[in-house]
Amino acid sequence: MKKATLFIMCVLVVVSCVPQPVVKVNVKKHYPPQDTNTPVVRYNKAKDVPMDSEIIAELKMTCGGMTMAHAIKNCDTTILFSIIEDTTRKLGGNAILLTKYDNHSLFRLNTASQIDADIIKVFDFSSPPDTSNTSNKNIWIGIGLLGAGPETGISSPFSPKISYNKFQDRKIFETYYGLEGCFGLALGSLSLDCLYGIKKSIFTFDASLGVWGFFSSPESPSPFRSHFHATINPKIGIKFWHLWLKGGPSIFLYKNYTDRELGLTDLVRIGKILFNFEILIGGNP
Repeated sequence: MKKATLFIMCVLVVVSCVPQPVVKVNVKKHYPPQDTNTPVVRYNKAKDVPMDSEIIAELKMTCGGMTMAHAIKNCDTTILFSIIEDTTRKLGGNAILLTKYDNHSLFRLNTASQIDADIIKVFDFSSPPDTSNTSNKNIWIGIGLLGAGPETGISSPFSPKISYNKFQDRKIFETYYGLEGCFGLALGSLSLDCLYGIKKSIFTFDASLGVWGFFSSPESPSPFRSHFHATINPKIGIKFWHLWLKGGPSIFLYKNYTDRELGLTDLVRIGKILFNFEILIGGNP
């Protein structure tokens, strides 16, 4: 009897712990609800949305499970999109624009862990697409709060690193490329780099090819005489809210100074390896 009771309790605990889809909606404008049979058109690109339309809400849906079996059962995309479409009709909308879609795993299962969408009221589907409606949600511009290392030199709010990144949804994960630069006002240093990376959930990995230079008169004492180097900089990171934290080693391709000279970028060192770290704050323009 005790074993049977314990078994029933375990089943109840497991069932109660299986997460269900969680939907959060930010309503911008209210319209009368649509009929339950009203079709909801799905758009993947902002440029395809008809011009005669209006974004009336923003929806964020998350879904998960303790195991992949739970995810398949509770997070099937057919069920999730049915919920999104019902929500769209209740708010008076008749179309959605997908802005984020995260798959549960590296396998292309018909499940999703997160779906973000703009809920749209289209007044005239025959109106031409709004070619000026190019979404900036895939562009992220950041400013360095703090950073140091061979890639950038020194970054601070007084001479911040500027980072421009463009993301592309690859269904399983996101890829991104970017351009970065930092001009040190106090020291007269300059850094430039280009990067390419991948993003899965909040985790990122990228590598940059960068150059850094500090120029002064030949008579200046070390470490304040001119330095120049080129590096490859792989970094792992965590991107959440408006913050992006990254760090990793530098691989030198060229430098015009010897290891005996103390460079201005020689601030984060483990043994003989120099590292970069940075904290960026930013968002979509």
